[in-house]
Amino acid sequence: MYPKISLFSFLPPFVRNCKEFKYITDIEDFEIECFWELLKKESDNFFIKSSDEDGIKRYENMLKICPKRNDTIEDRITKALLKINENTPFTLRWLKARLADICGIGGFDVVLERNDYIINVEIALAKKDKYEIVESLLNRICPANLIINILNKLNKHLTLHSFAHSQMNKKSHYQLRNEALVMNFTLNNFSYGEIESQTYYQLESEIWRV
Repeated sequence: MYPKISLFSFLPPFVRNCKEFKYITDIEDFEIECFWELLKKESDNFFIKSSDEDGIKRYENMLKICPKRNDTIEDRITKALLKINENTPFTLRWLKARLADICGIGGFDVVLERNDYIINVEIALAKKDKYEIVESLLNRICPANLIINILNKLNKHLTLHSFAHSQMNKKSHYQLRNEALVMNFTLNNFSYGEIESQTYYQLESEIWRV
């Protein structure tokens, strides 16, 4: 956040009553604000994570990355970070850290079958739009003797068991299996203010699933 500066306040008292000086300082204040905004923009663009459209475009040109038309600024930043970091020596711990950058913690599972030279990556349904980014990363960094399997983590019977029938009958079989589901619930007998004073044990018996 840039500092707010009023040049009018720096004028000596005997000229503050002149309208001309007031108009001049107002215009100069606007120019200074524009300067601070430009300075902040350039400062943010020094770093990939804080880059805007212009900044990330410069990094893409340097790294020879061609973004897709529907890529968001977050997707483009993630691709640039992955391209810079992919020269790090390949380890399973390093791979999990990179996948966490893409899918978030808990958004994926990795299983390495060492004896069979197979690596299996499952992506959570909530992050299935990151499939192509994950696929591109693994194809670039994994050793050539590894077989790569990438799957979207489908909902299983155990997952659906927590949902009421009234929730599931509103969705098709394909949606139940292939879409991220959210559990909604309400608390009977408690107002919003009363919830804060209850323990989890007290609330647990009052949950009504819808």
